[in-house]
Parts: sequence; structure tokens; C-alpha cells
Amino acid sequence: MNENHRVHFRPTRRNSYQLNVEEAIANLKLFITQEREIGDVFQEYQRQNIDVDVHIIAGDKWNQKLFKVHKLILKERSDYFKVALSDQWVRKDPTGIIIFRKENISPEIFVLLLEYIYTGKVSVPLCDTDVDFVDLIGAADEILLPQLVISLEGYLVDMYLSESTKLLEVETWLQSNIVRLVSLKKDIPEGLSLIRSRFEKHVRITGHDSIQEITDNKNASSVESTIYVNTLLKVFNKYHHMVQTIFENEAGFVASFNEFCREFINRNVPFFSSPSQLLVEFCDIFLRRNEKSSMVDNKDVINNIINIFKYLHDKDFFKKFYSQLLAERLLTQSSFSEEAELNMISRLENECGLEYTSKMRLLFHNIGLSKDLNNQFKKHLNTDDAEQVEFYILDMEALPMSPVVSNLIIPDEIEKTFQRFKKFYKDKYPSRRPKLLHHLSKGELKANYLKTPKVFQASTYQMSILLQYNNNTSYTREELLQNTGINQDLLDQQLKYLTDLKLLLLDKTTYDLNFEFNSEAFQITLKDPEEAMQFHFELQRRLVEERKFQIESTVFQTIRHHRGIRHDSLVCEVVMKLEHKFLPAPSMIKKAINSLIEREHIEYVDKGYRKVL
Repeated sequence: MNENHRVHFRPTRRNSYQLNVEEAIANLKLFITQEREIGDVFQEYQRQNIDVDVHIIAGDKWNQKLFKVHKLILKERSDYFKVALSDQWVRKDPTGIIIFRKENISPEIFVLLLEYIYTGKVSVPLCDTDVDFVDLIGAADEILLPQLVISLEGYLVDMYLSESTKLLEVETWLQSNIVRLVSLKKDIPEGLSLIRSRFEKHVRITGHDSIQEITDNKNASSVESTIYVNTLLKVFNKYHHMVQTIFENEAGFVASFNEFCREFINRNVPFFSSPSQLLVEFCDIFLRRNEKSSMVDNKDVINNIINIFKYLHDKDFFKKFYSQLLAERLLTQSSFSEEAELNMISRLENECGLEYTSKMRLLFHNIGLSKDLNNQFKKHLNTDDAEQVEFYILDMEALPMSPVVSNLIIPDEIEKTFQRFKKFYKDKYPSRRPKLLHHLSKGELKANYLKTPKVFQASTYQMSILLQYNNNTSYTREELLQNTGINQDLLDQQLKYLTDLKLLLLDKTTYDLNFEFNSEAFQITLKDPEEAMQFHFELQRRLVEERKFQIESTVFQTIRHHRGIRHDSLVCEVVMKLEHKFLPAPSMIKKAINSLIEREHIEYVDKGYRKVL
């Protein structure tokens, strides 16, 4: 310890110790700044009663203790004592010693406050039965020791949030004290500001770290939707429960948590995915029939999905992508529960309104009518042939995307049944002209040529290619192109996939059927990743166009309504009107404004915009 920072004692004629109190205060500040202690000196000093001029009696009549202290130090370190120990308020005994009572603070707590006042430090063991931690904070607040209050509150909150201890006793102690502290502070203006700021900082760090854990692999190009969404849910559920129970849904904590969720869910997206895309894929896995379907609590999963959905910025993308996968599930009969599907749609409707789910409900209605129509068709034929094919009649408005134009040649194996249905439908509805949607159609093929028969679930394009091999075992690309009617790019994608899967073997210029194909699974789903990628890009392109139109329309309607509005006010109002669908960037709004000005729909006058008259 530097000699200049010591508190010096020197002998006097009375063989006692004398202390320069002014020097002690100056040195005390140095010790606090440099985190050094004078506790040992203070204890020796108290035992000798050196220059004591204040006696403080702490505690009630059942638990009292006398503390001999120094007026100058207490007044210098605490604004409370600066007033309480002023000459006009104090009571002195015959020897001139100030007598001060503090009945509402126990001796066990008061000694800790004195320790801090004299040394700048305090040592409080966790789970101490003699010292109530929240009462210590309250006492420090009462005698105006703000830095101690901040340190104690921060320590308690950080310990609780960090979960650094696994001991049940300590966890229970921390939680009970946090609950009491919140109850104590919630009715005080800005009383919870420190706890709230610590909470906000902690949840942001935790959220960021949780996403980092699943995206640490720098070579990865994607992340599984189940892993990503479950990570979001783990963080969300933990702190949502904390806000509800520990912080009693206090408005400030609810607002802080909601702000965190909007940032955490929309900005922590790994790689090139969007949060809506990953959440839709998660929904599809949950709602699609699989081995675990019956083991899952539908309501809990849907609640979790909606908890994430409500914070999404791009709800319009979610709607488009979800509608597409919903159509695939319903048309291929791969949805494990119609009740779960309808429940999900109802929850989306509750969040975003009837318009948001109108096409989804129309699709469900169409599927129901189509089932009745198929039953009528089977009775009409009075044969088992129709059972091999299911026809779905869909309104154009129910489709999530525009129909894809295709020259696909329907395979002979289903052409006969199709022509019968076409005639049946025309007789029933003469004015209607249905179009085939090959890109949404699926089918099953049974491979009898293998040693162990397999069943392939394939798209219509894949079926058209594979059914050619009923007539021959080898085809050139040109022959398949002519026989199927599939366009060249799509055919090349399908042939590459089938050869990669080794269903077909490429032998120089011919594609040969592989009689040695083997798989442990009896039923094999043939995927179509290239088509899915094209759909995703097409969806993004259409969304950009739709958003551009919606922004321009909203800008124009807002300007027309106000008959003149400033730029900042216009941007804020447009964002507010569209944020339930998507969050428009200010740059997009600026482009929309410029476009409307160029087309002379609006004009800029007097530092604002107005409709062109």
C-alpha cells in the first residue's frame, strides 16, 4: 500500500490515539477509488473510541446495538446524515455526544451500512439468515447511499439472471428476493429502472449467444428450421415466464420484452433464410403426417408458433409461403390432422384478421367440395378404376400462386380416367373450363421390377418420366423430351435428380432404368429441391412487386386524406398502416413517393406533399 494512502496514527501525551478526520475522509475516497480497504484501521479506531462524537442506536427494543461513529464521516458520505446530524435536529447527552436512534434498521444491517460508509465495501454472504438482502437495499436507499443500492440491486439481478449457481437453496433465495424487490420498487417512479436495464441487457446477450451456438459452423449454408425455431422458443418461453411471474407483467418489463422479441426474432436470422420461411417450414413439419404426430400436443405447439409469429415483420411472406405448403399438404393428403390445420388458421385469423386467412379457408372449402365430387364420380363410373385418381377442383382465388403453364403429356396410365372425369365434370358444370395444375399434382408409383417392391411418392413430372420405362428400359434425353412434353430446363433438373438418386443410370447419351436400385425404406418420397428453390425466388419476386404497389397505394391514400402532409409524418403514418403486414423500409417509401411524383399523381409544395389537383 502506498504510504500516502494510509491513515496515520501517532502517540499523544495521553498515550492514546488521535486521528485527523479531514485527512481520513480524503484518504477514504482514495481507497474507494482504488478499491483498497481501511476496515482493520476502522475496527481498531472504534475499539479505542477515537474522536467519537455520535452514538447511533440501531434496532428495536428486542434487538438493539450501539454504534460509536463520527459525525464528519457520516455527513460526508451520506446526504441523509448530512441533514439528520445537523445541529438543529440532534439531541446530545451531557458529554456532548450526539444520540441518534434508528429503530427501523436492524443492527445486522446497520453494521453493513457503516462498513460501506467507512470502507467503500460491504460483504454480504448469500442466503444469510441474519441479514435480509431486500431490507439491506431498502435501508441503503433510506439513508441515501445510491451507489450501494445500485451495486446491491445489480448484484442480485445479475446473479438471478445468469443462473450461475445450480444449488436449489441459492436459486430459491435469489428468486424470493427478486420477487420481494420488484414488489417493493414497482410503485416508486423509476423504481424498477435499474432492474429493467439489467434485464434488457441480459436477454439481448442471451438471445444473441443462443443463435450463435447453432450457427457456429462457418461452412454451413443453412440451419434446420426445427433447431432454429426451438432455439427462439427456448429463449422466448424462459423470459416470457419471468416477465409474467417474477416481474408481475409490469408495463415497463412487458414493453422491454416485446421490443427484445421483435429485434431477436427478425434480426438474428441465420444465413440466407428469413424468419418467416423458417417458421413456415417448422409449421409444415409439425402439421405433416409423420411417426411423431400422435405424440405431440397440438395446442401447445400452435401456441408456441403464434408466440413467434406475432413478432414477425414480414407476415405477408409468411402468408404466401404458408398457403403454398398448406395446399401441398391438403392436395397430397399428407396433413396429419384437419382439426390442427383449422386451429392454426383460426389463430392466424385472430392475429391478422379475416382477410389474412380468406384464401386458406377458401382452399379448405374447395377440398371439401372436391371430396364430395370424387365420391359422386366413383358412383357414376361404378368401377374401381376411379379409386386410383383423386381430382381436386380449386378456385383460382384459393391458389397461393398463379398457375404454371405446362405442356405436360398426361401418361396413358391415368389418361383414360382423366378423360372420363373431364366429361363427367363438363356434364355437371357446362360453363366451367378447369385447367390442370401439374406443379401441384402428386402420385404414387409401385416399382415391381425390383427384388423388393418399393412405392415412390412423386410429382407429376417425375411420374411422367418414370412411367415411360413401362415401355422401354432406356431412353435418350430427346426421346424423354418428346414423350413427356416437359420443358427442357425442368426435364434436365428432374433427370439430374433421378440419376443422383440412382433410380436412373446415365450411360453416355441414354438414361437407363437401374434394376439394382436399393433402399431400406419401402415407401420413398422423391423430392424436388430445384422446383422448391424456383418457387421461393418467384415468391420473393412477387412479394417485392406487391409491396411496391401497397406502399404506393398507402402513400397516395394518406396524402389524399390529409390534403398536404410533411415527409416525416407521411413516413410514420405509412409505416403504422402497413406494419401489420410487413415493415416497409424508409428507402422503399421514398422510392414510392418519387414514383408518384414522376407520374404526376402527387407534388411537393411548401415542405410537404399533396395530391395533384
